[in-house]
Amino acid sequence: MKWRLGYYKKRVKQIIGKKSNMLSIYDEMVKKSDRCPDTRFNRFDFLCSYIMFGTEPEDYFSYDFFERRNPFFRNHHVTRTRMNYIKEKLNTPSAIKILNSKADFNSIYEEYLGRKWCCPNDSDEETFVSRLVSENGEVFVKFLSGFGGKGAFRTSADADNLRRLYKELTEGDAKYIVEEYYDQKGFLREVNPSSLNTLRVTTLRTPKDIVPLYAYYRAGGADSAVDNLHSGGVRYTIDIKNGEFLKGINYTGNNIENHPSTGIKVAGYILPLWHDVIEFVTKLHKMAPEGANLIGWDVCVSDDKMVVIEGNAGPGFPQEIRFADNTWKKVRKCLSAI
Repeated sequence: MKWRLGYYKKRVKQIIGKKSNMLSIYDEMVKKSDRCPDTRFNRFDFLCSYIMFGTEPEDYFSYDFFERRNPFFRNHHVTRTRMNYIKEKLNTPSAIKILNSKADFNSIYEEYLGRKWCCPNDSDEETFVSRLVSENGEVFVKFLSGFGGKGAFRTSADADNLRRLYKELTEGDAKYIVEEYYDQKGFLREVNPSSLNTLRVTTLRTPKDIVPLYAYYRAGGADSAVDNLHSGGVRYTIDIKNGEFLKGINYTGNNIENHPSTGIKVAGYILPLWHDVIEFVTKLHKMAPEGANLIGWDVCVSDDKMVVIEGNAGPGFPQEIRFADNTWKKVRKCLSAI
């Protein structure tokens, strides 16, 4: 019951302080939408949904709330406002710190990475080069603490380029992690070959067991090196029960069946290794540090093999598939139990 009181107190402050900003963001997004009519009614409907359920503009469009107006169904969603609150309640500060540090995460899950890695700021040049060098391979560079794929890029892993890269990355104050680029194979790569296309599977640790909450597949935009929506990608919700890919969304449209960059049909695809994926993330969560109860796992599936890319302490929740799923209820039960 304690968490409820804290949640509602915070919601009142947010409604008073952020209402105008939320409406401004909504106004910008509705102009870009090809499906949501720019009407006063929809604007008022968004505001009501924000007040009642913490629905932020990105939620309103990605969840199709302009078409799905049933308030009970809306209340089953874990909106961004709810997610931002529960991640601090379900995950301790120390656990969040570990998950946010790509180096700490890689150290814990080294066995399941399937690739070499190195932090140039914590290594000398020779060690950096010898660990990552490859005549025909590539490395992937990203900020040590970052999200949304911002600033990430691929580059050659030959020795000369790695020496140049080391000098470039160690000159400034920013800290990076450099990883061997994983060579994904199979259908999930073919959807958009320029990016490493991953599954996000989120699990919840309850007092009794590890519960898979939801999953989705992300494929990057044309010529993008990363797969997330922030960088022009498409997100396809996956039916957690059977691994079927449903219609996708991006920041401008919904109901995407074929990927925009290749035309490959994704909606309706059933992942053959789906039950293995669930077993894999369950195993990973059992290894997680104490206090990490909600984790979004980024998993790369390549033919018959899978590796973990990273774990996220504040994973975004997709649209509910079935009315009976009620993810918000599952999360509330866990909050009350811990």
